[in-house]
Amino acid sequence: MCEVCELAKSGKLLYSDDYVVAAMHPKPTVKGHVLVFAKEHHQIITQVPQAVLSQLFDKAKMMAGFVFDALQAEGTNIIAPNGTIAGQTDAHFAMHVLPRFANDGLNFDWQPKQYPEEKLDELLGLLNEVQVGEESFADQEIILDTEPKEVSSTVPPDKNYQLKHLRRIP
Repeated sequence: MCEVCELAKSGKLLYSDDYVVAAMHPKPTVKGHVLVFAKEHHQIITQVPQAVLSQLFDKAKMMAGFVFDALQAEGTNIIAPNGTIAGQTDAHFAMHVLPRFANDGLNFDWQPKQYPEEKLDELLGLLNEVQVGEESFADQEIILDTEPKEVSSTVPPDKNYQLKHLRRIP
């Protein structure tokens, strides 16, 4: 059985609902390394239903807030390795929340490449040709809900991780 699916059954969870689990990574990269994944087994991101994927990102954001508070992290990386070449080590799509500290030894620096404008245009054309259903990627409309919503919370301000997160913005 999948190691990630087994982790969901371990009982050593930080968060669990009907769709998403967050747990301490059994082989952490850094202190406080959290794994956020769907309860249902999906190998790569394109197999994860959109509603579940939205919840994965939401819970990764929540876990980032928790590691800031609990570990006094100075930053976080949220990484979603998708495929072996991208660093995915388990055949179960997961998001990694990595608390960051000064001199923690992790290095995510990469060297940007300079591409000629015509090469960028060629890549843009290739990506825009990808068909999603009957519409091309470029033709898809993104609809954002811009209507104001009444927000109410029963969470006291000192316990609200979203308010605490606002204090971390540089």
